[in-house]
Amino acid sequence: MDTHVKHRIIGVVVLVILVALLVPLFFTGSKKDVGKKELSANIPNPPSPPVIRKAANWQKLYAQKQKQRVVTPYTPPVIHKAIEQRKLVTKKNEYWIVQLASFTDNANADKLMKKLIYKGFVAHVETEKTDQGHVYHVFIGPKMNREKAQSLLERLQKTFNLKGLITRYKV
Repeated sequence: MDTHVKHRIIGVVVLVILVALLVPLFFTGSKKDVGKKELSANIPNPPSPPVIRKAANWQKLYAQKQKQRVVTPYTPPVIHKAIEQRKLVTKKNEYWIVQLASFTDNANADKLMKKLIYKGFVAHVETEKTDQGHVYHVFIGPKMNREKAQSLLERLQKTFNLKGLITRYKV
């Protein structure tokens, strides 16, 4: 094919492409305005800063305030007899602890302890030496009374699906 014919074909292709791109601009307008919306906002003026007044004689005002204060003497609260008897029945230093699991592998005990701590419980692992080797017990607590330990055990059973037991904690 002659080079002169090639140039003519290329020129025609370029002109067709330019016409295809420029003709829609004449019929639709420029693309700069397409999709733009005018937004307006009514912004109020900022509030004026508060006026800070200094007390002319702050020491005098403070002294007046102190004179107005009424001091009442302390009276201990009335304790019912049932509460007093309950205090007599409960022993001092009697705490309860929840044993949640026992493992022969320390890594498993540490893994459970970390899960418990991550969930917000106060957990620790105690090691017991037996004839077969070491046993690692995972404990939570101690708690001041058995009812609190029982509610803690029920919450743990729902959360971790583990059955534990409540034992006395020796201080």
